[in-house]
Amino acid sequence: MPSKLFFNAVGVCRIISFNMIPHLHRMVTILVCILCIISVTARIASTQQENKNDIPDGWAIFPRIGISVEYGGYIVQQDNYTSLLRRHLEMDLLQYRRHIFYLEFNERFFLGVPGNKCEFNLMKYDIALLGYRYDFGDYYLGLLLHHQCNNIITSQTYQNDIDRERSNTYDLGIEFLTKNMRTGMKNRGINFDSPNNFEFLGRLGGKFWVSKILSAERINLDWLIEGQVRYDIFRYKRLVPYIEVTGEALLGPVTRLAPSVEFGTRYHLSKMDVTPFFKWSRNQEALLVTHTPIQTPFIAKNYLLAGIRLETLLDADNFKGPEGEGLQLFPETHGQAGYALFLNNPNFKGNGFLQVDFEALRWKPWTIFFYTGMNYNTGHEDFRPEKVNYWIQYGLTYGWDKYFVEGFVVNNWKLDSFVYRGTSERANLGGLRAGTKGMKPGHYNDGISFEGPETFQWLNNWNAQGSVGHYFQNRDWQYLWDLVAQARWDVLRWHFIVPYVQAEVNWMAGGGQTKNVVEYAVEPGLRFHGVLDLALYYRFQHRENIHFFGGPSENENLIGIKALF
Repeated sequence: MPSKLFFNAVGVCRIISFNMIPHLHRMVTILVCILCIISVTARIASTQQENKNDIPDGWAIFPRIGISVEYGGYIVQQDNYTSLLRRHLEMDLLQYRRHIFYLEFNERFFLGVPGNKCEFNLMKYDIALLGYRYDFGDYYLGLLLHHQCNNIITSQTYQNDIDRERSNTYDLGIEFLTKNMRTGMKNRGINFDSPNNFEFLGRLGGKFWVSKILSAERINLDWLIEGQVRYDIFRYKRLVPYIEVTGEALLGPVTRLAPSVEFGTRYHLSKMDVTPFFKWSRNQEALLVTHTPIQTPFIAKNYLLAGIRLETLLDADNFKGPEGEGLQLFPETHGQAGYALFLNNPNFKGNGFLQVDFEALRWKPWTIFFYTGMNYNTGHEDFRPEKVNYWIQYGLTYGWDKYFVEGFVVNNWKLDSFVYRGTSERANLGGLRAGTKGMKPGHYNDGISFEGPETFQWLNNWNAQGSVGHYFQNRDWQYLWDLVAQARWDVLRWHFIVPYVQAEVNWMAGGGQTKNVVEYAVEPGLRFHGVLDLALYYRFQHRENIHFFGGPSENENLIGIKALF
């Protein structure tokens, strides 16, 4: 059976490559042959029993999410980039036995412009808007609708389209990947509890993806092809050195290749991998050189990035384990991601958000935390982000069984895609926060039991928190104080569904000629509990400064969906 699958895949690949893209047929055939060999070898050589949570008996809601956050600085670069922040989420939203429906979000944020190493330069994001995979045990075959967006945001330094990569594409593709190429699954099959300190691995993982461009803006492309191979060399205790090679082909009137090589060492903790790495890449960037959109030549640029990556998998085995004692490194990882539509709004059409929360270091009852996130509103005419807010939050928590108190610092960075409307706003906030533990990220269901024969349970479960903070070292954001109160009422449980109502009030005090303002919101919704949670919600909110500081305010109505993990 493996050999039949192998030869069938090679035959299909040769037909596709000869008929559709003949000038690359040899490269495509070789890549698929390599990946098929990898998958067959993995099936034959695998000695590990299949994880019982990989393939459920029936339906599973949000069974797993892979999370990766990395930050690095450029050692060699042919542009003005100085550093890169990347966040990658791979979410299996719904699974029925071997059928998986997933969403993937890969976002990159580049810093560095002439004269300022910390100024915003470029944003890119890749989204698998709707993906399907079939689980064959050690590998997947899938279909996906993919979208790539490049740099819809301007800055004080770059306030025009010239010499900026601003292309947007929608494409439909097929993919093949081994399970150990998925985010958070790279150590699949490696035994870190072995009595032997050293073990030669020689493990290969592979991924292949080909897609047809359906719609393109400011770029002339027909096909996208990508192949990736990773080789895990050996294991020494909890260290796994590896090398990863990626090749991307951009096919249009001309064909461009974008190779990259990454070398690093994964250090495996109980729930997290910490990976220092070096990555060389030769990127093909589509840059406008005139105001005529037709003239979009590709410019190849070489980069060498040195960075560190945090990566984890949240599933039934890894979401909430027993709390340990003593010093713990990354004991918890949580977050949320979602999208909502504005109802009858004259200014915005959609709202998206992404948040990844690391409880980084714990010595009970103390915890050092680090949260990172972004949210954006799209313009009224299309779904292109118009106002984007990046933020990081860090601080120290003192926790009890049901309550917590913490000190925090938030760094906010607001970016505007409208060239003539405003500059990028910066806001830094330091303060204190206290509340019930059910308001902390990932603790939405604290005190709620989904076990037992009861299908209905009256909960009347209340959680609340409040904070006070002072703004400092701001840019174009003239408020001094920030007071926030939030509360959530979990009404009842019916099977795995929890109706809830959440409300918040935010008072910002101005200084001098700046007036005080109040923002508030009410959000009723339904949480669907699986391994992780999905929520459908309606939200009414009153917001100030919707475009820029001192700008208009409005009442907004949204309906959306979000993943809670």
